Amino acid sequence: MTSVPEDVRYTREHLWVRVEDGAARLGVTEHLADEMGRVVGLELPEAGQDLDATTQLAVIAGSSTGALDVFAPLTGTVSEVNEELAEDPDLLVTDCYDEGWICVLTDLDPDELTALLSPEEYEAFLAEAEE
Repeated sequence: MTSVPEDVRYTREHLWVRVEDGAARLGVTEHLADEMGRVVGLELPEAGQDLDATTQLAVIAGSSTGALDVFAPLTGTVSEVNEELAEDPDLLVTDCYDEGWICVLTDLDPDELTALLSPEEYEAFLAEAEE
């Protein structure tokens, strides 16, 4: 069973968003991490980069999936990038909800946060996809 932490919001593309003090930390969900397998390649955004919701955020190449384009779930400015992923890209799959985060966005549009799925909605989405 895929873990679905209660302190984050989700997208239908299997990204998680943890909002704290007006900033959004982003990463891939355990569901997507399990599908990817080992991370064999990674392109991250750059700090200072402005993103619109649905702009390409990163490219993650998984041993099971090939290259996956990851799109920003929110509009904002990349204020921080997880530099540890350059050293250990497998953190994306081995510790996806903590040390394996991708980046932090600031200057968020609060209205976009309402489009994200609650943990309960994400669990229902996963269950529906399995049927």
